[in-house]
This record gives sequence, structure tokens and C-alpha cells, in this order.
Amino acid sequence: MSLLSYETSQTMLSLLQVNSSRSQNIPLSSSLGRVLSEDIIAKHNDPEFPTASMDGYAVIHSDLELCKISVIGHNPAGSNEQRTLISGECIKTFTGSMMPHGADTLIQIENVTLEDGAIIINESVAKGSSVRPVGEGYRAGDVLIKKVQR
Repeated sequence: MSLLSYETSQTMLSLLQVNSSRSQNIPLSSSLGRVLSEDIIAKHNDPEFPTASMDGYAVIHSDLELCKISVIGHNPAGSNEQRTLISGECIKTFTGSMMPHGADTLIQIENVTLEDGAIIINESVAKGSSVRPVGEGYRAGDVLIKKVQR
């Protein structure tokens, strides 16, 4: 048996079709001890729409100067809020809820007094207070987890 030259052995190895980079889709619970073969990319923004970061009342910021703001309903987390606020109205909105259209600020429940279906502002807040903007956590297209580099 004769020995192959270095160049010949390199050429032969390069012609071999060895698939050492197989990948599988598996449940996360079965992934211990495995490596990620491709980047995990965000498919959407998080949050996808402005959301309340606390319990409070969704308002139009300029209305905080009014004596009273009428409460026109409740907006629980997970609901598909479709109402649009007009001046003088607010909606009780819970943590994680979509902000109603027209609202730009959430005033915390601790900052108001509820009286006869309206809120009275005890302590004002800055415009945009307690509202998570679209994409605050991550944006569509962001790499959430990088693949393993070899």
C-alpha cells in the first residue's frame, strides 16, 4: 500500500460529501445538550401595539387639566380594545392591555379618585406615562438568540 500525497488526500477529502451539519426541529423540552443551528429571529414587534404597563386609566394627556374625566368602560388584559377616546373620556385599563385609540397616557389608579363614574386627578403624570411603546421589548427582525458559532 502506497501513501498518498498531501495534495491528493486533501482533494479526496474535499470531494467527500459528508453531512455533519444535520438539523432537526425538536421541542424546547428535548433541546438540552443540543446546539442551535440557526438564529432565532423575531417575527413581530413586542409589544405589537402600545400597552399599559400598570393598572390605571387610559387618557388623553391634555385632559389631565380637567376637573373630572368620565370613565366610559373597562379594558381588561387580553381584550381587543377598539374604542377611540375623545376629550373628556377615559377607560380603566389593566396591566398588559392594549391602549385605546386616541389615548396617549395611562394615569395610575393611585393618582386618581373615582367619584360618580368619573376620575378626579390627584397627581398628574407625564405624557406617555406607563405606556409601553411598540417594539419596546424587541422589534421584528431582531436576532433573539444567536446560533452556535463553530
